[in-house]
Amino acid sequence: MAYLPKIKQKVGGKINGFLKDPATGLKFAGSFVRDFKGNFFKGKSITKKSKPLEFVPEGSVSTDEVFRNVQVNPTSLDYSKGSFVRYFARDTRDGKVVELDKISYLKIQKEKKLYRKTLKIEWFIKGNPEDEIINGYLYPGVKAKNIDVAKKAEKLLPGLTVQHLSNYSEFVSQTDKKIQENLFTSGGEFKIKGTNEVYVGSYHIHPDKGPMVGAKHISTPHKYLEKIVNIVTEQPTEPETETEEAATTVPTTPIIQVTSTPPPAATSRGTGFTTGGGGGGGGGY
Repeated sequence: MAYLPKIKQKVGGKINGFLKDPATGLKFAGSFVRDFKGNFFKGKSITKKSKPLEFVPEGSVSTDEVFRNVQVNPTSLDYSKGSFVRYFARDTRDGKVVELDKISYLKIQKEKKLYRKTLKIEWFIKGNPEDEIINGYLYPGVKAKNIDVAKKAEKLLPGLTVQHLSNYSEFVSQTDKKIQENLFTSGGEFKIKGTNEVYVGSYHIHPDKGPMVGAKHISTPHKYLEKIVNIVTEQPTEPETETEEAATTVPTTPIIQVTSTPPPAATSRGTGFTTGGGGGGGGGY
C-alpha cells in the first residue's frame, strides 16, 4: 500500500452499519481508520501493514425466523451410535453462525441465498474423552476426534469454532465407560495374564481392558489379570478307566492396535462434512 497522507485518513467515527474482520468473519469492535475512498482498516493509521476491514451497511442483514439458533440435543439412539449430526449456517455479511435443526438447515439450503453458507458435521459423544496409550499406541479420545472435526469445520465455516464448538467434550457420555475401582481379591479368582501366578490384592476393572492390577487405573504400565477357570468333572464310577482332562482357560481377545494419529476426518463415515449454500460450497495403561 502506498503512503497516504494523514489528511486523507479519518480515525474512528460513527458509521451506519458495522465492520467485519474478513480474516475471522466476526464483527470488529476495535479501533479503525478509513481512507478518502471509504475503505476501512484496523488501527489508528494506515500503513503498509494495515489489515483491511469489511463494512456492512445497516439493515443489510436478514433477521428472518429460519436463520436463528436452535437448541439441539442428541437422542438415545445417537448415544447408542456414538455420534450425531449437527447442522450450521453462516451469514457471510456479518459472520454470524447459527446452529440449526435439520428442518431449518434444509430450508436455508433450498433458499440458495448467495450470502448463506451451510455445513453439517459428525460430532462424537460416546467414550473416554481423553486419549489413552495402550502398549505404546495412542488411542484418540472423544475430545481429540472432535478437535479434529472442529479444525476442519472452521476452515469451511469461519467463526464456527468460537461461536459453537469450543467445548470439545460437549454432550459426551461416559456412563458405559465407568471404571470399577478399589476392588479386592483374596486369591483363587484371578491370575497374572500370561502366567500361572495367582493374584492376591487390590484390582480394578477397566470397561475396555478388563481386570487389572491395582486399586485404581493409572497412566503408567500395570499388568492385566485374567479369570481362573476351574474345570469340575464328575467322579468316575470305575477309577481304572479314568482319563485326565487338560485344564483350559478362557481365551482372551487381543487388543487391536491403532495408529498414533486420530482418524484424518475424525469420523466413522465419509469425510464427516457436507457444505452448501451460496450456490455450492502384557502391560496396560
